[in-house]
Amino acid sequence: MKQKKIINILIPLALGLIIAIALYKIISIQREYQKAQDEYRELEAYVVKEPIGDPMPEVGSGQIQDTSDAAVPPGEHDSGAEPDSTESNGGVILHIDEDGLRAINEDYRAWLRIPSLSISYPLVWGRDNDYYLHYTFEGKYNAAGCLFIDCETASDFSHRNTFIYGHNMKNGSMFGSLKRFRNEQGLCASDPYFYIYQDDMIYEYEIFAYYTTEYTSDSYRLIDTEEEYDAYIADVKRLTEYVPERDMDFSGQPNIVTLSTCAGSGGTTKRMVVHGVLVNISERQ
Repeated sequence: MKQKKIINILIPLALGLIIAIALYKIISIQREYQKAQDEYRELEAYVVKEPIGDPMPEVGSGQIQDTSDAAVPPGEHDSGAEPDSTESNGGVILHIDEDGLRAINEDYRAWLRIPSLSISYPLVWGRDNDYYLHYTFEGKYNAAGCLFIDCETASDFSHRNTFIYGHNMKNGSMFGSLKRFRNEQGLCASDPYFYIYQDDMIYEYEIFAYYTTEYTSDSYRLIDTEEEYDAYIADVKRLTEYVPERDMDFSGQPNIVTLSTCAGSGGTTKRMVVHGVLVNISERQ
């Protein structure tokens, strides 16, 4: 009887301890997520959207007044797709204090914006493909990490296929919202464009494919020759879950940017990739 009483006491205590540890981990993770969100929200002070035709706002060191979700580069899409809502409301353009961002982190290379997913983050280029999985833009250890360009590709996006990596965060931050393309039918087709701001240039890409694959798949191979480019596009068209509303011409072999994140919980070998092809380059005025 005495032993049974002890067991009856120990079991609830053990369950309570397990629950307490689980709650502690959840709270710790949420706090870590919040710290990362706060940091990247503060970095928006280095980015301003300017309605086209208005005077140029002063940019730099947190002095910017408007830090809401950002801009659409000027120029027409030749696909006939619906314009971004910010463009239809008079049009805006991003101005980025890149010198200020480089002062925070010398690895800063560009700014990525995907309007349909409300993604707007700095891009870094490090010495390897591991560091920024664990450290934020400001060099703080955090599970959110930072969006980064593959160290084996050129940071000016001049390679035939440039990879950008980011975590599939549960709260939707970083590349956590890429999966919305798969989960929300028609979302990508409604606005299939993303933009990379670098120096005084705006690079506009149109999404032409997305799908899940293994992290060891040929989707991560580098492209060095014209033949390899054609073979890569053929493979992507075979794998894609998304087919653009218009036929896209790859005969001129325009450069590609591939966005990559985990497809599932931590530790999975599955990856989601989103391929965009360069359709326009414009200069910020």
